[in-house]
Amino acid sequence: MFPILFLFYPLMMCFSVVQLGLQIFYIIHEIKNKALTDTIRIFFAIGTFFLPYVAMPIYFFGYMWKDNPQESQSIQA
Repeated sequence: MFPILFLFYPLMMCFSVVQLGLQIFYIIHEIKNKALTDTIRIFFAIGTFFLPYVAMPIYFFGYMWKDNPQESQSIQA
């Protein structure tokens, strides 16, 4: 049982660091996103702190994911 803890503890620490980094990224992105109204930006920023497992995926799929990818422009000679 004790050796298993040595395997999972670093993994859990990495997860915490990744989540903290994602929260910082999302807060900055939500504040700088001028396409949203102030009220929605405030709700998403508060939701990122209190309900990150709900607010972050909703914000990602609703406002970060591009529906129409940019077409690659070919160089015409």
